[in-house]
Amino acid sequence: MNAVKYCGAHPVLMDSEWSTLGMDMNKLEEFLENNTVEADGARKNKRSNRTIKAIVPMHTLGYPVDIDRLQTIANKYKLPIIEDATESLGSTYKGKKTGNFGQLGCFSFNGNKIMTTGGGGMIVTNDEVLAKKAKHLTTTAKTDAIEYDHDQVGYNYRLVNVLAGIGLGQLELMDQFVDIKRKNLAYYAEAIKSIPGMDIHTEPEHVKSNYWMYSLVLEEGHKYSVRELVDIFADHKIQTRPIWKLMNSLPMFDKCEAYKIEQSNKIYQRTISIPCSTSISEEEMDRVINVLKNI
Repeated sequence: MNAVKYCGAHPVLMDSEWSTLGMDMNKLEEFLENNTVEADGARKNKRSNRTIKAIVPMHTLGYPVDIDRLQTIANKYKLPIIEDATESLGSTYKGKKTGNFGQLGCFSFNGNKIMTTGGGGMIVTNDEVLAKKAKHLTTTAKTDAIEYDHDQVGYNYRLVNVLAGIGLGQLELMDQFVDIKRKNLAYYAEAIKSIPGMDIHTEPEHVKSNYWMYSLVLEEGHKYSVRELVDIFADHKIQTRPIWKLMNSLPMFDKCEAYKIEQSNKIYQRTISIPCSTSISEEEMDRVINVLKNI
């Protein structure tokens, strides 16, 4: 969202759905069919008359969106896909890594990601023109090796060599990280399936998730709210978090157009992230499980 606003663009927010926790493709297609029109060789938003430049799906918590459906919709309405694959590094859809399905794929190496350099990120693309443009803009749009000549408003978004070196070392362990994440998720899921009123969210068909975050989903009408559970865990010196707050509920984005945001609210109200580090032990996971059993 921030990146979209930095560019002076105006995001249109789509609803999410339960199987992937990501963009609801039915609503995306419904919006494009009913709320947009082709004019002057571009896809226009009927409400704002702004040109729609791209579809930006986010692979929430490591779950790839329904990519087959996404590509069909994007092709139908002649819109490029820019993947926010930040949370899904190491995840696959039908055997292909996320970040490879759009014109551009974006990744973050923030300290909380499955693979980290402490900060920074990466853009991937098979389009040489876009690659050169991205490199140019992220290196302050400098045009001369000696003079301080710049031809555009650029950004100093370079990943420094030291951090890149850390990233390469982490990348060698990537498959191991994903295996650990998946093994630990299975351990939680087996234990929690016998606890009434809650379940662990797992990957849909055709997907191999990196399980970056583990999502505990409460039954609708559960006696505890997510925030009450966060407080209970805190009393046991265990840190948990609600899932991401909805963008259109934040003050800087509350005026953005949002299309039928219904399931996203339910996901937010019923989902809590529980401890999931690649270094977590079975004893530590048992502490989490015991809290859930005791409530």
